[in-house]
Amino acid sequence: MLHAIPRLVSFGLFSAFSFGCTGASVVVQQDTGDITGLIDESVTATREYYRDLGQRQFDFLVEFIAARPSCGAESPLLVLTTEDRCLTDAEKLLRRECLADANLPECLPLLAAREVPVPPDVTLPRQTTVTLLAALASYQRALARVLGDPTYDTAGDFADVVSRLGELCNQVVELAAIASGEDRAQAGSCDTLDVRAITDEDAALGQQATAAGALLDLVRQANEDRADFKALRTIVAEKGPAVDAALESLLASYERVDAPFADLLARREIERKRRAYNDMTPEARGALSQEARERLVREIYEPELARLQAASEPDALAAGLRGLIRSHRKLEASFRGDVTESQRRRAAAENQQQVRAAFQAMLSIVRLFN
Repeated sequence: MLHAIPRLVSFGLFSAFSFGCTGASVVVQQDTGDITGLIDESVTATREYYRDLGQRQFDFLVEFIAARPSCGAESPLLVLTTEDRCLTDAEKLLRRECLADANLPECLPLLAAREVPVPPDVTLPRQTTVTLLAALASYQRALARVLGDPTYDTAGDFADVVSRLGELCNQVVELAAIASGEDRAQAGSCDTLDVRAITDEDAALGQQATAAGALLDLVRQANEDRADFKALRTIVAEKGPAVDAALESLLASYERVDAPFADLLARREIERKRRAYNDMTPEARGALSQEARERLVREIYEPELARLQAASEPDALAAGLRGLIRSHRKLEASFRGDVTESQRRRAAAENQQQVRAAFQAMLSIVRLFN
């Protein structure tokens, strides 16, 4: 992430959750009060966390641009990290030629320039991922209920999932329009959205659209055959892996996020301030007040501590996605093969335990910074 924020490294992510019986009602009871409240609390806290983080990152980018006269107010910035500056207009033109023919001798440093997007809100795609996680939790809740009780009518649950996915689609289309500079009225709908056109602009956004589409396809067909448990088992077995694959792709983007470049920028800023302080003569430093010297030294060491702590921090969305992918795969496995009634009920209860743990993990992470 582009703004270094002090992080706590060790914390407890998961809490114990025990089950005293295996009746079908356990799943319903378990996911109505306690777990539903936890999910709502986690979603709200995670949204607030990323809103705050987005503002911090945006402030950092503004300061980064303002501190370098070579950088214009454009997106993406093309930063030559070896010289701590943005490319000139002439270098940008030459870089375009280099993209077509990288054999030119002057191309190597220009092609090494980093692209830094400066969108109005750098964390909007994370907000839509939160929506996706909530929809995925609702979907797993419906499957867990019907797994625990094959006679359970999932109509209301599936309708809720479709509604959540519809909300997500609208958000993704809106963001795609913003990213491409299109008028929202001409951006089309989720069904007509060209995922490939936005993947390069924002990989996470395209991956969300793919995951939402795969899940929506599964839920719509499952809703049509919800009265036939055997048919539902077939649908989950056949279409579930596509959902898993899309979620894994999204997870990979959050696990690697933009941490390498964020760390690079943080180190550049720290070293710039360190050099400025060390290049001062002892007499020049002595001419400053004690308070002024403390401020300059603090500006060097505090960001360094934050950078080191941030290097091992977990990403809240990665934690949630990882947990929900794991619980979804185990749930799918319970719909395959021959399983007894007690095994189905146990699997349903375990699924909700895993979903609860995933959202508890997210909440534990974001609460560290409140």
